[in-house]
Amino acid sequence: MSNSKLFPNGEITGLRLEAFGLILVLVAAIWQCFFTDWFARNNQEWIAYTQESVNISSLAAIGNLGEALVIDSQEQRAKWRDDIKSIVSKGVEDTIHEREKRNALKSRQEHSFGIARAILAFVGAGLVVCGKCFIVSHKASMLATIPE
Repeated sequence: MSNSKLFPNGEITGLRLEAFGLILVLVAAIWQCFFTDWFARNNQEWIAYTQESVNISSLAAIGNLGEALVIDSQEQRAKWRDDIKSIVSKGVEDTIHEREKRNALKSRQEHSFGIARAILAFVGAGLVVCGKCFIVSHKASMLATIPE
């Protein structure tokens, strides 16, 4: 069965397929810009935020160490030591927590975003190619019906 019997006006069908395919390719490009690229940028900013938190905790602990060195009282030194331990422990816990959140988000969304973009692009490109095939087939059938 030829395309001309299934689709009486293959050229219009082909143009519609092409238009829909181009819209899907455009949606894939927009998806790339707003979702996939956003995630990559956000991930880098998140890493920088975590590093900043580590730096602040480290500097606070170093500052407290410097102050503890001039204290003569063992009780005061013990208090400072406990404060320093809690600052460092909280910094480590926060860093691990942020890393786990980032990795969980990355494992869930990065792959999904990439798959969605690829599907949109491939389906869109496939529709453009199918549309062109319909148009060429329609033109060929029209040329075949022209008497010589």
